[in-house]
Amino acid sequence: MRNRQDRIRESVFDIGDMQDQILIQRPVKISNGQGGNIINWTDYATVWAGVESLSDNWKTQQNSKTTSDLKDFIVRYDSNIKKNMRIVWNDTSYLITGIFDYNARGYYLRIKCEGNKIDGV
Repeated sequence: MRNRQDRIRESVFDIGDMQDQILIQRPVKISNGQGGNIINWTDYATVWAGVESLSDNWKTQQNSKTTSDLKDFIVRYDSNIKKNMRIVWNDTSYLITGIFDYNARGYYLRIKCEGNKIDGV
């Protein structure tokens, strides 16, 4: 029997594989009061997604461990999702690195992301 990860990789996507809720956020520039701007994140949508783990890489930098976590998120098609947005899932923020029309049919999007989590040592 095929597992969920194998079905997500195939050309036919089963909507039943969208078992995780993710939060999609968009950046908003806010004045810092000193003539500059800072980026704040505001919620765009909470949606169901299929999640595929691609890799985890650990790095050690200046007394902290950083993991780079590559994921693909499969969501229903939404033309308003852009590369400057991010996804929050399982207490990790994932920057969007690519957005692709899954099977070029306009039903689903494959969103490629990289997440970084820093833990003090």
